Amino acid sequence: MLSHTHRLRRLDFAAGHLKYLWSKVMWTDSKFFTLNTSCKNVGHYVMSSAPPSLLAVPKRGPSLHVYMGVTIFGLTRLVVVSGGSTPNRTYVKSVDKKTGKKIFHSGVCAAEYQERVLPVFAADGFELFCRKHSRAWLLQQDGATIHQTAASIELATRLAPGGLLAPWPALSPDLSIIENVWALMSQSLSRMDVCTTAAQLEASLNDIRSVITLDVLHGLFDSIPRRMQDCIRLEGACASDSFCKKAFCHHLAAPLLQTVHNHH
Repeated sequence: MLSHTHRLRRLDFAAGHLKYLWSKVMWTDSKFFTLNTSCKNVGHYVMSSAPPSLLAVPKRGPSLHVYMGVTIFGLTRLVVVSGGSTPNRTYVKSVDKKTGKKIFHSGVCAAEYQERVLPVFAADGFELFCRKHSRAWLLQQDGATIHQTAASIELATRLAPGGLLAPWPALSPDLSIIENVWALMSQSLSRMDVCTTAAQLEASLNDIRSVITLDVLHGLFDSIPRRMQDCIRLEGACASDSFCKKAFCHHLAAPLLQTVHNHH
């Protein structure tokens, strides 16, 4: 539920970026992908209700937490980070004073984001933008705590030649084109062979990433002004069904899903 404050912040952002040059922005985000959610995972089904109305439901397996960036010129590499089935054995949260045992972060932390994710965005952004002579590109990131530490902001501002996009309004998946890419990857994953290990899942995600075309990305970037206009028209309310998943996937996803199917 959007509060009045959330709506005002979304409205201010949309109004201030209605005619923005989005082609110079890298959209970034992270997502959890879970193993064995496809309807083909018959061997992993469990019975969840008693006779006579037996219902088969998918038993969710391990998951991967990945980051990625989206530009009008292409996608960055996927970066697998801590969380899901990838335990954190590097970044220490604290040390038990009695036992001296190290306690690690349960998921991705600010240090991991700064050391493993931002450098990939910077390196891939240089390749994607500079080869098109667009050097002053900006980085978009959401308001997650690890993104908003002083060190994360300082590093992101330094690595992206154009700095950071204005603070992203919370609860705004309808404004973010990377949500469509995640939805497309999830749909594509459901049409592929069942993954049984985290390594297979990562390989499948990279296969899907490799066949996402520039036409798809250009369609997404073309939709951004309409998203901002919708937000303004709705006075900051969320137009979640307009562009977030349904409209985009039906319009542009079919050719890609067929490509994924043929690829495998």
